[in-house]
Amino acid sequence: MLTGTETKQASSPWLRLLLLFGMSVAVALLFDYALSCLLYARPGSDSAWLLYVADRVLAGARLYSPSITETNPPLIVWFSVIPDLLARWLPFSPLLILKILVAAMVCAGAAWCARILYAAKLAASPLLLGLSFCAVAAVEVSRDLLGYGQFGQREQLVVILVLPYLLYAACGSKLKLGLAERIALGAAAGCGICVKPQQILLLAAAELLLLLWTRDLHRLKRAELFATALTVCAYVLAVALATSYYSQMVPLLKDTYWAYADTSKLVLLRSVLLDWRVWLTLVIWLGVGRYLKHPAAPLALLAAGLGAGLAYCIQGTAWAYHLFPSEALLYCALGWMALDLLSTVAEPTAPRTLVFAGLALVLVAVSLPAFLARERRQLLLAEKYRSPLSYLLAQYPPQTPVYVFSTSLGEFTDIFQNRLVWGSRYAHLWLLPAIVENERALSGGAPARKTLPPVRVRELAVMQRSNTAEDLRRWKPRFVIVEHCSPAVPCQALGAMSFDLLQWFLESRSFAAEWSHYQLQSSGRFFDVYQRIP
Repeated sequence: MLTGTETKQASSPWLRLLLLFGMSVAVALLFDYALSCLLYARPGSDSAWLLYVADRVLAGARLYSPSITETNPPLIVWFSVIPDLLARWLPFSPLLILKILVAAMVCAGAAWCARILYAAKLAASPLLLGLSFCAVAAVEVSRDLLGYGQFGQREQLVVILVLPYLLYAACGSKLKLGLAERIALGAAAGCGICVKPQQILLLAAAELLLLLWTRDLHRLKRAELFATALTVCAYVLAVALATSYYSQMVPLLKDTYWAYADTSKLVLLRSVLLDWRVWLTLVIWLGVGRYLKHPAAPLALLAAGLGAGLAYCIQGTAWAYHLFPSEALLYCALGWMALDLLSTVAEPTAPRTLVFAGLALVLVAVSLPAFLARERRQLLLAEKYRSPLSYLLAQYPPQTPVYVFSTSLGEFTDIFQNRLVWGSRYAHLWLLPAIVENERALSGGAPARKTLPPVRVRELAVMQRSNTAEDLRRWKPRFVIVEHCSPAVPCQALGAMSFDLLQWFLESRSFAAEWSHYQLQSSGRFFDVYQRIP
């Protein structure tokens, strides 16, 4: 008869074998998912527009000028210059180079995170090291979180750049990383915050939680935190010295961009606080927190996720990809606890490492085709449901000047991929919704969500009309597409209302004079197409 100890020893090989098989399956599936997302990722209209702006900047245009009026702070444009510049030397398109660049950042960031987890003794075995690398990469490229066609968004870059800092900060006092690496962690996190300034709440929430947990004010003297603050301050100064963003764009955005915040902040906050991942993390932590090597770490990641969720709420737009940093960090909190618990039972030994590597490779070979087929089906589905505007733009030959009267960015990926010339300084008519809402209020309609002085409303209306007329005169787009706005086909930020975009512009004599060079070519349900008279 076996004693309890003998029973444990007899069964432990089977438990280890089961764990080995389960971990191999997990690594293989995560690798397959991440690789398939990377191979079939498609940058969306935002990324295509930023690449187009970068191309104009390389051609000599100045940001926030009559040549190009961009709503975002300049760092994301400066980043987008890199693939545009490389495309001039390499036989690849800027969109492809952007995808390769972001994929390289994902791999580098995941490797950095795995190194930090290794230093924290959570990924001491090759098995757990591979699992942590694949898990971080899978979260950072997740098509299910980012949404189809959102690869390369600012939110994705924030997670890639900030996550290594967060993992280190969660258990930094117990790790022995060199000063240079800690400064690099802080600089990377600072760049992540500069890409999307609202996400400073992400970092602030994590640091506040850790400060309350440790009750040690010396945390504020850390080199990596100082490097983050210095990076952000240097960027703020660089923007002030090199651009007119603060003086020109910020006041304009404060007066107009609120019209795109079409969802109540309280509704968004409720959705963030009721997220099942938040409560699952708390429940699991309450159950296993005392068994964790780093019990504060998952709470810090949870706090960071809630901070990112608060940044999402402040924007007031229920655009799914804006929530990506919050969702990604909540998954990281759950993953940290799983890895922390696994690290106590998955001890490294050479034979198991070899078996794990072989088994994982076999599983990847068997399962990868299914993952690739899944992504191909998504591509075919997206192609099947392309918009009529997308099909129309694909018919125009390269270098054709075009413009679309629309309050949304629309199909700018098609404009960029087909190498069409965009006939405006603006990405879309983002001034217009705020103007129209205030004009209606002044005419006795419903009150505007943000009331502007009548003088300012007229000033903005004149600016929108005159700038558009100047752009038509400068770029002379061969085709101008005017979207229909109606309850059946609502225009973004204008609501489900009938509104004649063209008629609003024709109230300006200067615009009407420029528009006299265009004649109607075709009319459809969603838009009219005008052609410039030779």
